[in-house]
Amino acid sequence: ANHSCTNTSYSVGDQCEYTCEFPGEDDLIFICLDTGLWNQTGSCGEPPVTCPSSTLPTESNANHSCTNATYSVGDLCEYTCEFPGEDDLIFICLDTGLWNQTGACGEPPVTCPSSTLPTEANANHSCTNTSYSVGDQCEYTCEFPGEDDLIFICLDTG
Repeated sequence: ANHSCTNTSYSVGDQCEYTCEFPGEDDLIFICLDTGLWNQTGSCGEPPVTCPSSTLPTESNANHSCTNATYSVGDLCEYTCEFPGEDDLIFICLDTGLWNQTGACGEPPVTCPSSTLPTEANANHSCTNTSYSVGDQCEYTCEFPGEDDLIFICLDTG
């Protein structure tokens, strides 16, 4: 609080006013009593609780556009998850000055790169994708009659 009370002594009934620093607060008024003490009316509050954006977690699989330096209690910061089918993350500024998280982004989907398909000397295939999703198949046709064709399936281990 700031004040402009500069006298060295005050008479009974004299007032000294303090201006509180935070918006929405009443000013403090001190009144000199006949006891030589001051009677206080009003009170200044604490600074408002905020959540610094620097304490937002870093999510490797999400993007956000929360660029304010601080956020007020109840403010939201939304992260958009990178992979389709995922719910977005929402961070809420709590009255403790910490962020509360709802949701979670997943890991990248497992894929099988085509570079891991075996080279078969006596078989042909038309698998031309650069990568395959779990469950995708690539079929090799054997060159010699009577041989079973080869089928490679992308597993969840990649």
